[in-house]
Amino acid sequence: MKGQSAVETIISFGVVLLIVITLYTFLLYPRINETNYSQSYYSAKNVCSDLASTINTVVYNGNGFNQKFSPPSALYGRSYNITVYPQLVGVSWDKGTVFCQFRARNISFRGSYPPFLLNLTDHILNNSDGVVRIA
Repeated sequence: MKGQSAVETIISFGVVLLIVITLYTFLLYPRINETNYSQSYYSAKNVCSDLASTINTVVYNGNGFNQKFSPPSALYGRSYNITVYPQLVGVSWDKGTVFCQFRARNISFRGSYPPFLLNLTDHILNNSDGVVRIA
């Protein structure tokens, strides 16, 4: 009798384990992917908002005003790009793109006018006679 109940216990444990693995695969795993997307989305949104806000601050404070912008090197481990368009910032990564508006009419990066890619290093934004120059 003891041997038979041990086999039944092992089989029952195996069935329960199979059910748990199935639930994880079909119910929980897609939610984990959604969470990863949400973390990347909100990180991208923060970078986008920070840059747009920095541009607006430089514009509103007038000629000669400087402010530093330091983008993170990655969005939750994902590589990404920052593209500046006329009055629009775009942050894109492998799963999507986020856009933010800014008020500056004239903006340049190393002599180039929008659209341009902004590298992921520290930048100083300067208001020079109404043009926001990113260095």
